[in-house]
Amino acid sequence: MVSGLRDWRAPLALAAVLLAAALWASCAQNDTAATPTARAVAPLVASDGDTGVQGVVSIGPVCPVLHIDTPCPDKGFQSVVIALGARDVEAGRTRTDPEGRFVLPLPPGDYELTEEIATTLPRPTRVPVRVTAGTWTPVHITLDSGIR
Repeated sequence: MVSGLRDWRAPLALAAVLLAAALWASCAQNDTAATPTARAVAPLVASDGDTGVQGVVSIGPVCPVLHIDTPCPDKGFQSVVIALGARDVEAGRTRTDPEGRFVLPLPPGDYELTEEIATTLPRPTRVPVRVTAGTWTPVHITLDSGIR
């Protein structure tokens, strides 16, 4: 029985080491091209009365160990963004691109944005947003990866 318990530990330990190495390698590259830029997005003046939200969904932290000399910025996260109106009625949805960027046309009003995520982590969040007439409202949705 004891040898049977050891049989499953080795593959599990190997998988954990490989996952940590892959995450470490992605952080060590210091790839700023994938760094979300939604914080710098200013509201656009809408044409033809179009309104809605535009922004990015990001996830972080993405490195298992943070070092002062090796930055580890959040990464864009591909998901489905859903706008919920009064009484949590769906007002619209859109898919993000691979960098997490999205544009979601919505009429003026108050909404909560959430995500449709196919995995256990990250957990969806709710972000309140107010859409005003004649503009695209910038938003940055940050998801917690659960890495500590």
